[in-house]
Amino acid sequence: MILKDQITNIFVQVDDFCKEFDSQIKQMKLQTLGDHKKRRNRNR
Repeated sequence: MILKDQITNIFVQVDDFCKEFDSQIKQMKLQTLGDHKKRRNRNR
């Protein structure tokens, strides 16, 4: 059971990192492009 808990913990940490990374990248793109440019926001 300990190994399963560790794997779950790692998955949660990686998932949290990916969500934060994605939001930071979107924020950096907005700052770089400015508000006057057209942008596409497609789902992957």
